[in-house]
Amino acid sequence: IGVFLVVAAAKMGGLASELLGRARESVQASELLTLDGHLAAWTIGRKRTRPPRDQAHFEEVVAGLFTTRGERNVTQDRWGQTYLYEKLGERPVAWRITSKGPDRALGTSDDLVLKRHEDNVQINRDPVAIMEAAIEDKRQADERFLRDLQRVLAESEEAKPVEVFPEGKAPSPSEVEAKGVQREAETLGALLDA
Repeated sequence: IGVFLVVAAAKMGGLASELLGRARESVQASELLTLDGHLAAWTIGRKRTRPPRDQAHFEEVVAGLFTTRGERNVTQDRWGQTYLYEKLGERPVAWRITSKGPDRALGTSDDLVLKRHEDNVQINRDPVAIMEAAIEDKRQADERFLRDLQRVLAESEEAKPVEVFPEGKAPSPSEVEAKGVQREAETLGALLDA
């Protein structure tokens, strides 16, 4: 039972870490949507309604729009990677903003990609869906843990006691010490004979 509990605790720690990671992804997706909304308002507020020209202009605009607690660079995602901006159109207004995600590599399944075309905004990973999936994974893991714990407890109740001491009683401390001294003497004798 002890071994099972140690393994279970390690798995639960890993699961908690995974849940926190998924929460960070969800928050990042929400921040990406917020960033897009402010960028759209900035674009509309300009007389000529033009989006940022390029990556450098995007970073300049974003740095002027936001501040964060802890002095985090607002042009970077929660994993310290710069948002990638691509202007897809000026009239109609269109752009793509990408966060490389937790693996910090572009073009992988954990990337967060937001696309705007005029008033139509799409994000490939919905913040609510990310958390719902994480909560469901946690619920399933909890159910597996409880089933495994019930199985281990049932097996331990059915197990027959093992006779540790063949004579039926534990040796006294002096007997244990005498056997230890005897083994040391035998080992030393074997070394001297060699």
